Parts: sequence; C-alpha cells; structure tokens
Amino acid sequence: MKAVPVLAVIFCWLLTGFFWVMGVAAYHWWGYFLGVLSLLGIIIGSLKALKQIPNRPPTVGLEVVFGKRRPKLLTEGFYLFLKYVYTATLVNIEKKTLEVTLEDIRTQFKSEEDLEIQSKGQSAQEPDQQEPNQEPEENGVDGAVREDREHEEGEAPSRPIKLKAGGEVSMKISATWYPDYKPNLGPIYALAKVPLIKRLPDSVKKDLEGFDIPRAKKALKKLHFLTRRGVNIGNVTSLQLKQVIDLLDEEETVEAVKHHDELERERVGESLIAYINSGSEQGITNILKDVIEEEVRRMGFQYSWEEISASRQEVREAIIERLTGMKLPEEIERIADGLPVMSDLGIKICRLNVGRVKEMGELAKEAERRAVEEQQRVGEEIELTFVEDHIGKLTDLGLDPGEAADTVQVERKKATKEIRTYRGLEKIGEAMGRGLGQFRK
Repeated sequence: MKAVPVLAVIFCWLLTGFFWVMGVAAYHWWGYFLGVLSLLGIIIGSLKALKQIPNRPPTVGLEVVFGKRRPKLLTEGFYLFLKYVYTATLVNIEKKTLEVTLEDIRTQFKSEEDLEIQSKGQSAQEPDQQEPNQEPEENGVDGAVREDREHEEGEAPSRPIKLKAGGEVSMKISATWYPDYKPNLGPIYALAKVPLIKRLPDSVKKDLEGFDIPRAKKALKKLHFLTRRGVNIGNVTSLQLKQVIDLLDEEETVEAVKHHDELERERVGESLIAYINSGSEQGITNILKDVIEEEVRRMGFQYSWEEISASRQEVREAIIERLTGMKLPEEIERIADGLPVMSDLGIKICRLNVGRVKEMGELAKEAERRAVEEQQRVGEEIELTFVEDHIGKLTDLGLDPGEAADTVQVERKKATKEIRTYRGLEKIGEAMGRGLGQFRK
C-alpha cells in the first residue's frame, strides 16, 4: 500500500471521527448520521479501490501518479488505487517465443557450379527484364559499356562492379525473450567488484543471489561453520568467509548495498517504461524480426550456400552480438541467464536457435542432385571394397583371378552363368572316330 492511498484513507477516517465527535458533543442526530455515512463510504470506497496485480499470467505493475508513469515496480498482490490519482500500468512478464522464417536469403558465389545454377534460374526470365541493381540505359549505352569506355580512357569507373549473388536459401530462427523486470538486488551484486567477493566461488555467489545483507550473513555463517569442520565448499577457506562476513557488518557496506538496490529498482522501472514505449509485445516482436532478418541477409553475402548451411553457430553468434553487443564467447554463453537486448527496448533474451538451412528453387534441385551423387559415390566405394576383398579371398583358395571375379559377379547377381548339358554328344564322337579310322585305311 503506497503513500497516496494511505493518506486518503487516513483523511477519510479523520473525517468520520470528526462527525462522530460533533454528533456526540452536540447531541445532534446529524452527527451520528454523517459519521455512519462516512464509515460506509470508507468501506465501499476501499473495496472498490482494492485491485490485484495478478500472478497468472506473471504480471508486474508500474506506478502511475496523476497520469504520469514512474519507474517504481509493483509486484503481484493487492493494492488500493484511486482513479485519476494513483493507478498502475500492468506488464505481462512471462517468457515469449519468437519464430522467424526467412526466405529468399541470397548467398555468395563460390564456384562455377553456382553460376550454372544462377543461369538456370534466369533462363525463364524475359529477355528485356532488367536486373534490380542495373542502371537504366542512357542514349542506348548501359552502365557496363560506360565503365568499359571509362577504363579505355584511363578514367576511374563511376561505380564499382558488383558481382551477382549466389543461390537462395531459407532459414528458421527462434528466440525466447522476456521484459527486464527483475532487479539484481543484494550484496553479491552491489559488491561484485570488491576483491573479497570476486574471489568467492561461483557456486557460493549463485546461492547468495537475491539475498539481502541479513540473509547473506546467515548463509555465510553456515558455510563458515562447515569449512571450519573440514567440509570443502567450492575451495573457499574459512578465513575468506570470515572476512566477507566482517565486510557485510561495516556501515559503509550497508549504505553501498542500499544505494545499489535503489538504483537497481529504478533501472528496472526505466526498462519497463522503455518496453511499453517500444510497443510492448507486438512492437518488440516486429523490431526483433527486422533486426534478425537484416543481420541474416547481411551474412548471406559472406557465405556460399554450402558454407552457410554448415555455419549455423556463426550465424547465431552474429545475431546475439547484434542484439546484445556481446562479442566474447564466454559472454554469449551467458544467454541462458538472460542478456539485455538494446537498452532502449527493455527486454532480455535467454535463448536463440538457428534451425535448418533449406535450399530454394534451382539451388534446391542442385543440392538434391549433389546429395544423391554423394550417396552413390559412397555406396560405390563400399561396393568396390567388398568386391576386392571377396576376390582376394577366392584367389587365396586357388581360383584364377578372372574366374574369381566371375564368381563374385554371379553371387552378387551382377551377371548370370549358364551351364548347359547336351545329351548324345558321346555317341556322335564315337561315330566320327570310326569314320575317320575307315578313311585312313
């Protein structure tokens, strides 16, 4: 319950008490009557002014005093609001998933085969169709001819010669984000740069996140007790913990933490105001889509379609860097904890995934052809290795290499072998032999 509604309730109670006192002192019925009316007005007005900031879906509020938003956060719960005087702007803080499917991402040429793909895709165009980047003809002479003439005359070209882009691909990207609503409170954040705090293990600092000074001291005393009994707590010594506990007892530390927490609450309030000013969920969604698409299309001209298919991690890191300004790998990997996105948007991103890169148009046909050829090549290599080994084993058993090869081909049903038996050939041979013997006589 904030100052404005509290003062209003106190004023109403004082007014009710005044009417009761006047009625009793003057023995007039109107005093009691007005007192009862004032009491009923307080009860009804309080019930009507009592509003809830819901917890489903997760919601926070921003104070609005006399129509002006203030950077003060109201968490879930019940509040007394006075219309036109003291209200709140509600903000849904649940995590939101954005899915972007980008098509017609033009990539860079890397080989002559890409040129063939491009020519196939342009063969269906009309002869008089002009390229988007081509300058209009002037006096029957196009831009390319003008450049050639300028080169012949020794003059610098009026514009650089731009290579055409390579094949087109599509890409699916998904991201999870939420409004920056949670202040980083407590000594662990306020004293993060103090050497004693910096030397604490990450596991200990993680356990103390969000604790105020009394709770942090209580937790540290438990750890100090365990370390003195020989328990290993993240390689921290009992002396280190004792020094941190003494630090938290200092008055300067208490003031520093208090000042930090006030600034942090104000920062979160400003972030939520920036989030509302950016159009809330719909506005942020449109901004993120535009930024992601711009970055992906820019990277498309740096990779061929084969390279960009294998460089999804690089694309992911480039998008995160564009959104958050984080460049170092260890900074990017902290995305699961939430990285602030463009300070003027008031949101944090906690996941970004680059899905499968899919080829489009003629490029898709070419990619399918290459994939089939690669599968066939691998299959042929396996087949030849098997045949070679099998022939070697049959040769070791005494077969002739040619006969062994024929046997393997027959076994693998790559060839057929016919065995025919002709009856009566023995009698014909005997008759021919007798005839030849008589002829010799």
